[in-house]
Amino acid sequence: GVTLLAFWFRWRYARDVPLFVDEYLQLRAAERILGRGVPLLPSGNFYSHGLLVSYLEAAVLAMGGRAVWLLRLPVVLISTAAVPLTYWLGRRALRSPGAGLVAAALLALAPEAVLWGGRVRMYGTLHFFALAATALFYVWVVEGGKEATKATTTNRDRGFVVRALARLPRVLFFISFWAALFSHAEAMLLLPVWGLWALVQRGWRWVLRPANLLAFVAAGTAPVIEIVLRRLGPPVQARVAA
Repeated sequence: GVTLLAFWFRWRYARDVPLFVDEYLQLRAAERILGRGVPLLPSGNFYSHGLLVSYLEAAVLAMGGRAVWLLRLPVVLISTAAVPLTYWLGRRALRSPGAGLVAAALLALAPEAVLWGGRVRMYGTLHFFALAATALFYVWVVEGGKEATKATTTNRDRGFVVRALARLPRVLFFISFWAALFSHAEAMLLLPVWGLWALVQRGWRWVLRPANLLAFVAAGTAPVIEIVLRRLGPPVQARVAA
């Protein structure tokens, strides 16, 4: 019920409120993706801000979507999905369904969350994927030791399945982080926090295991790519002069 309420408010905003000025820029980047494959603006600048959203909107435009509500629908759905994810994280990490429900209800009705969850901008996708990465990190790091213990069983087939499932949060973690980072560069601030959390929770030996270290390195390449993309195009002085 809370999730449906969240969708309703975001949907009403997407349907009834005209486009915000920044949404035109995001849609312009999406149109350039259709024409050139990348969001290279007529100024020569590579518009990396909200890159994930630009490509989502390019897909909607490619399918013929032109109505404002349809262009906003991908962000509406992703923003709404953050509500049940908030409940799940509260129930799982805090072991309190009540805390998860209160947090989900507050998110569903928060004016800022409704506003940005109904616009063609990157803040709704940033919120969802940053939250998803945090949830996956929790399952991988905090609960990973318990799953590893369960995997030591005399039944090899069952042990293989358990070990395979134990690896899944690690893989999905850096994928979710990439999605958050390419929604908004501010997501890179979370990576050192997660690194410190892993050190405190599991120690150096666990962090330096090849598979775990590779996951952090794979996540860490996203900020580097983002910085490189931001440097594409004419210098800032040339843009100001123009």
